[in-house]
Amino acid sequence: MQRAHSRRAKSRLALIAFVLGVVLAWSATASAEGRGNILRIDPRASQTEGAPILTTVVEIIQHYPLSRATGPCNAMSKQEEIFDCIANEVE
Repeated sequence: MQRAHSRRAKSRLALIAFVLGVVLAWSATASAEGRGNILRIDPRASQTEGAPILTTVVEIIQHYPLSRATGPCNAMSKQEEIFDCIANEVE
């Protein structure tokens, strides 16, 4: 009887390991391009109704390859057109 119990436990463990492996194999990876930088935290806290208020300035950045932005400008033939196109795309 004890052997049957240990076989059941082993088969349950194998099933759980298999299901976990399938879930991990099919799970999608998450990635993000954006990045945030804390530029400043104001050390002079003010108070409103007894609660401190801190001022924080955060800069959010998303890196964008310059070649992706200026790619359509490569088809231009005149140098003036290229510069105008690049200026417009970079803005």
